Amino acid sequence: MANVTPNSKGKISVLDELDAIKNWKTVIETKGVDDLNKMFTNSGNYFSLNLDNAQSCKVHIYFGCDEQLVNVQLYIILANYDEKGLDELLGTVTLKSSVGKLETLQEEIKTWNTESKRKEWLKQVCDTGNMLQAFVIDATDFMPGHTNECHFALKETSTYGLQADLVVVNTQANGSRSILKDMARPVPPYNNGYNKGYPSTDKANFRVLKS
Repeated sequence: MANVTPNSKGKISVLDELDAIKNWKTVIETKGVDDLNKMFTNSGNYFSLNLDNAQSCKVHIYFGCDEQLVNVQLYIILANYDEKGLDELLGTVTLKSSVGKLETLQEEIKTWNTESKRKEWLKQVCDTGNMLQAFVIDATDFMPGHTNECHFALKETSTYGLQADLVVVNTQANGSRSILKDMARPVPPYNNGYNKGYPSTDKANFRVLKS
């Protein structure tokens, strides 16, 4: 994975990554809707991803938090490594702000960036115990060798209300762009409710959350 960030010694610091993911669990247990909303507002709403060597598998994007429980952080691992418990292969992706970018005109991205809608979603997932801990994305949907901008999004569903998603903007070598929706499954729930019938969201697949 081309844009995974190692630590200063050139290796992934699994302890730091796992601690940050555990911190996110603490955030879920202790923070209310207003605090969570502020964290997302201040931390950014998209990240860049290049999966040129991972085209045949799924990828898990985990949410984490710093020691101060203030900044949202993201960590990436190939799903087949996660399922085998290979925590040492966790890497970091950096959140950025898309303010002023044309992609923010996409309806699902606009919904995420609308504070009242994001707070509505946060209340929904907090009340149901389904606060976002990870995304599952299918690497086969990404063009190899290209930078993909993955934007946080919210989509309206008729049965399950607002659901978190990623809208992916793919930039090709000639500068042209394509926009892909419905690119992720939010976890939890685990192969239930909104995710029923999606075995990629089985709880057993997410070994990092058991660490």
